[in-house]
Amino acid sequence: MVFDWLGNEKITVGEFVIDFKKTRLSNQNGIIKLEPLVMELLCYLIARKGEYVSQRDLLENVWSGRIVSDNAIRRVVKKLRDALGDDVKAARYIKTVPNKGYLLIANINIEQNPVVPTSNTYQNQAETQPAPKISTTIELNTYHDKGIPKYSLSKLIVFFFTILTLSILLFSAYFWSERSNRTMNIELLTSMPGEELGADYNEKNGAIIFSHRKSINGYYDIYLKMPNSQTIKKLTSGTANNNAAKWANSGKRLAYQRQKGEEVELMILDFDDNMKVTSSQSVYKYNTLQPTVFWSPDDLALYFVDKQSDKHPYSIFAIDISTKDIKQITFPDVESLGDYAAQFSPDGKYLAALRFRRYNRVHLMIFDMKSGKISSNNRINFAPINLTWGSKGKRIYYTSSEELQYFDVESEKFFNIDIENQKLRSISDACGVDCLIANTDYDNKSDIREIANPFNKVHKSDLEILEFPFDGDEGHPDYTNAANDIIFRATIDGLQQIVRYSMGEEIKLLTNFETDHRLIDISYHPNKSILLGLIDQQVFTLNLINNNINYITQQMENAQRPSWTADGKGIYYARRESGNSALIHYELASKKSTRIMSDILQAKEDKLGKFVYLLNSKGELHRKVNLLAQEQELIAIIPTDSNISWHVYENYLYYSSPKGKNFDLHRIHLSTGAKSVVAWQKNTYHAKFKVHPNGQKFLLMQNNLPNSDLVYIRDSRLSD
Repeated sequence: MVFDWLGNEKITVGEFVIDFKKTRLSNQNGIIKLEPLVMELLCYLIARKGEYVSQRDLLENVWSGRIVSDNAIRRVVKKLRDALGDDVKAARYIKTVPNKGYLLIANINIEQNPVVPTSNTYQNQAETQPAPKISTTIELNTYHDKGIPKYSLSKLIVFFFTILTLSILLFSAYFWSERSNRTMNIELLTSMPGEELGADYNEKNGAIIFSHRKSINGYYDIYLKMPNSQTIKKLTSGTANNNAAKWANSGKRLAYQRQKGEEVELMILDFDDNMKVTSSQSVYKYNTLQPTVFWSPDDLALYFVDKQSDKHPYSIFAIDISTKDIKQITFPDVESLGDYAAQFSPDGKYLAALRFRRYNRVHLMIFDMKSGKISSNNRINFAPINLTWGSKGKRIYYTSSEELQYFDVESEKFFNIDIENQKLRSISDACGVDCLIANTDYDNKSDIREIANPFNKVHKSDLEILEFPFDGDEGHPDYTNAANDIIFRATIDGLQQIVRYSMGEEIKLLTNFETDHRLIDISYHPNKSILLGLIDQQVFTLNLINNNINYITQQMENAQRPSWTADGKGIYYARRESGNSALIHYELASKKSTRIMSDILQAKEDKLGKFVYLLNSKGELHRKVNLLAQEQELIAIIPTDSNISWHVYENYLYYSSPKGKNFDLHRIHLSTGAKSVVAWQKNTYHAKFKVHPNGQKFLLMQNNLPNSDLVYIRDSRLSD
């Protein structure tokens, strides 16, 4: 144990007296019992008083080298904080500093307890003092007076303890037998450098197919893992993303998406009995970023996700492989973002799909394919990446990273299965009655970095590029008034918070959210000590002086793309109204909201407030002298995607544009109309950026190097 070194010391941490032997804390308010692992953590922090303790230190010294996820560590730290009544934002006991670790900052007092006498102590006393006279007459006479034989009591005691010991042994054997039957076994399936995604298992050929890329700028390719072998074969190559591979039920064919630029092809590979590719064909071309492909139960059609148009939600379509006829299968309402993941039940009677609605709500839909009716419609409190049916068709599995969840089709109830010491990204497929294939997850998905403006002639070496000394999931940054001072979203102890960082200083925590939120579109106003942003689709402001949060909108408004007015007295944002976006102006002083006009996705004013720029749903960016002016000037046609940015800086318009998973950066001179473009980000999901106040640098939100493996999950509780 970590706390073996304590001996007989009495230790007080802050206001708490620590009882290591009984694993509990006590203060004037009472006694708090701690789990052994939480006490081990506290003891190690005490031993390292005044030093930063990294997660690696904790793994080696508290978890004894066992492999656990970052979230498992954070959960134990949170339990200790809760027991101490500590506050992450205003820490009195445990301070968290990104990229450094945890620091115990409370006062520690160590007192030496009196030594408990041992047998040697008594022996030394016996050598110097006469032995005391001890009489046992009363005890013996007491037994005889009760008519009990002299040795019968000792026999009864021995008999009693024998029975007790046997009972404990029998119970322990039963308990550990039951526990072993319910223990989740997570076994590594693949461990290739980079990221593995979307595995699919076929019962007839026993093979597994999956997608893999080596680096953040690499392309996904399809790989085949042979049954009962460590042999892995690469099936695709080239400058395209190949993913969403699915076996046909026969095990002789597989389908996948081949994406190059904005175009996607549905591809089919045919195999012989030796699992060698015999032919390849392109079935259909379309435009989508949704990696969803699966076969019909009879292997005669392919199902995929697409849109009727840009104004329609994602729906499930089917294409007949022979005739190439296309049929729309699902019809989500316009207010929904649509269906993004689906799979047939093993018997082909039902189709399960995940439908993303507004307000970050996802519904699990089950369609009866014979009757055409919706047999089940239930809400999930988060957005799983995908789903899979259990092998018997009675359950639908998905994951929330730290919990394996399933929907029981017969009872129409949801159930959780805890995942110990492992973080999962998604459940890919069933591989038996008590087996699932899953993707492990990684915490450090995105980072922020500062880069030189690629259009300027200033050499990077002549610029002071801000270095970020932290390791975690960060995003949505913005500059403040100071030269090397930024504000951004960071994940701390598993929760998204807003933090502030200046070069050479420690990160300052600005929020103290106790539940997880989705924080995006953070914006700082140079004339105000206030932040603007979106939290779970609500517009909010954060006062940097007193750290008070003010919610501008309700979540039901489904607000989007907030921005400041030039004077900082008002806020623009868009909200959904009957399938369209309406521009709203909010005045901070009066707290009054005014609807300005329809069909506007975003509005921004230039720094001096001379012009207002309006982006509509067609991607047309117009410039007006003010909102009431009739005349407007078309500046450019730019993308309306939420994963790009556009900014007006002095006399230039900057914006990023996607080409599949690559992005270009554009610059337009607002007076002359001169245009420039550079190839910018490769094989990524977003290209959001902010312009430095001097225009020489950008803050960029980027994907990190992927690090995900495939694993088997085996557990008797998975048997449906």
